[in-house]
Amino acid sequence: MKQKHLILASTLLLLAACAGNNSDTRLSSKQLALPKANLPITADKWTIWHCADGNTLRTRYSTANGSELILETSTMGSHHLLREPGSNPAIYSNAAIGFYSDGKFAAIGRPLSDEIYSGGCIVR
Repeated sequence: MKQKHLILASTLLLLAACAGNNSDTRLSSKQLALPKANLPITADKWTIWHCADGNTLRTRYSTANGSELILETSTMGSHHLLREPGSNPAIYSNAAIGFYSDGKFAAIGRPLSDEIYSGGCIVR
């Protein structure tokens, strides 16, 4: 839900900026690109995330290139997730669960939905 609001706000700001400027307002893809999420996750060891609701997530890559993620939760068990296209937030998902992170914060939820299972997760 928060991501939808962020996208809507960004779109409205972009439209307002374009409406007030009669000069060439085309933006390059570089100007529109979000910074790539730098996740504190490796294939060598588990990264432990502590969530606001008390849930604990453990993550690590199952492949060296980071295309697959193993997610273990204290409430929902273990899941193998595949990297989705995009750069920020990083999204890994399967049919049952999605992991979303900008590198500092993470959340898990139902894929293609605004339903969040645990959010406000940080690495300590």
